[in-house]
Amino acid sequence: MSLAQVSPLVFWLGLIGLASVLFALQCLRVRHRRIDVVTTLFWSEAIEESRARVLFKRFRHPWSYLLVLAIAGLIWLAWAEPRSTGDSDRESVLLVDGSAGMALGSRFEDTLALLKRDVVRFPTAQRRVFWCGGDTRLLLDRGEESILLEARLEGLRPEATSRGLERACLTLARELQDDREVDLVLYGDGTIDQAVRDILPDSMALHRAAVPPEPGKDVNQGIRALGMTESNADFEAVDLYFRTSIAEANFSFHLGDQPYAGEAMALDPGEWLLRGVPARGEAFSVRLLGNDALSVDDSASIQLPFRERIRVGLSEDAPAVLRQLVAGDPALQVVEIGPAVAIGTGLEGVPSLQWTSSEEEGDAFVFVVKSDAGAGEADDLFVRLGMNQIDATGLAQASGRIIRLSVQQGETRSVRLWEELLTGEFNLTKSAAFPLFVAQAIRWLAEVEPVDPYVSVGEAHPLLTAAESVYAPPRVGAYRDGDGMERIASLAEDPLPVAEEGTAEIPRLETLASAVGGQPWMTWLILIVLVLLGLEWVLFQKGRVP
Repeated sequence: MSLAQVSPLVFWLGLIGLASVLFALQCLRVRHRRIDVVTTLFWSEAIEESRARVLFKRFRHPWSYLLVLAIAGLIWLAWAEPRSTGDSDRESVLLVDGSAGMALGSRFEDTLALLKRDVVRFPTAQRRVFWCGGDTRLLLDRGEESILLEARLEGLRPEATSRGLERACLTLARELQDDREVDLVLYGDGTIDQAVRDILPDSMALHRAAVPPEPGKDVNQGIRALGMTESNADFEAVDLYFRTSIAEANFSFHLGDQPYAGEAMALDPGEWLLRGVPARGEAFSVRLLGNDALSVDDSASIQLPFRERIRVGLSEDAPAVLRQLVAGDPALQVVEIGPAVAIGTGLEGVPSLQWTSSEEEGDAFVFVVKSDAGAGEADDLFVRLGMNQIDATGLAQASGRIIRLSVQQGETRSVRLWEELLTGEFNLTKSAAFPLFVAQAIRWLAEVEPVDPYVSVGEAHPLLTAAESVYAPPRVGAYRDGDGMERIASLAEDPLPVAEEGTAEIPRLETLASAVGGQPWMTWLILIVLVLLGLEWVLFQKGRVP
């Protein structure tokens, strides 16, 4: 047995208070009616009863007192709303939405007020409360008193995150044991997409504690995407793309901690391109100017890479086709001292691109990776260098030999290929894949990674790993990848809830009884009180009680 409105201690204190008050009332001097009689037999008793300055008398009529106390106690118990914990295995899990959309107006405060009012109505032994923001946090465990919830909610505010409710539902589904029935009661206006609902077991039922207010479509405006790509004109710069929820917008830019005076070019309505932003390893942010109802999505940031031209050493016997490609690549700078990549002449400890005779080298393409390279680097290298676009069959027919690729391990990266393939006898240098191969091979040798286009909240990123598994950034902010590089995740969706097409509406929790499965104690208690009141009236009419 548990009480929905008050704790057991408060209930018993209240019952003791009621008993004390009724006891005091029972001891008050009775105010008698005047009746004329023709005898003096009752004269002494009348004098005793009519003493004006006496307020209390001795306790009388104990059965009348117990009857009144029973009526008052049952009314107090009915107000406390007793609920039977019984042997039911049905559990109620209350999920508090802490996503960005809850910061709109007074939604968050209203939701917490509703939660505090409802939490006492669920059986303590089968009730848990979770915070669903950037992480899923247990606020109230089974058996804990609801009075603890107030302190644990302090300091919690909506976060720049998304899909917190969905993550909590999936986590609870994984820990579900056997076929135990669970009611998931959502407090907030976050959505659960149909794909997630299909994963949940049949023993889990979704309810929404209150229907959220429907905001107007123009109540919020914000940035919906921010990404970058390499600049074709300048290797040491990047081009930035961002998308806004409105077609016409005014915005400001910051590079590091300084304003950036760039001119964004409109592509399509709500889509913008900012070219040639210097890539010096600083954070870039764009902010919408003006005020709206929700500020969390009015700005977005991205971590720019540090890029500088690759210093290459070019040997005198380098084929003309390689010289032309090096001269036309804006990422490369030919130097004589201190090259990062050697083309032709191999320098000790310097990554190199070399060519050898087919008589000396059995494989047409040989890639030397560092001894600590991961198992998947060879496969990634095949795609990154565009080897899948080279016509190996045509090369084999022209050379009369099998074109093979091999990967070896060494202290320094290097690429070797047959020198015959660089002559006009073969179609390799004339193919569209050859410039890509040379450019990407030099970048790989210099350990220049491709520009990472974006990091988005709630979307798994291949460079962000934990326990050897990729993970999705839970909230807006800076994260470290596996190489220790900082990356900034931004919110790339409307923080206000928008259900996907085909997603059914979550049923509203009309009455708490539908979620907690409580017994109709209130009805029975009221019936008992009415019976006792009728009994008291009958006894009063018969003069059995005063």
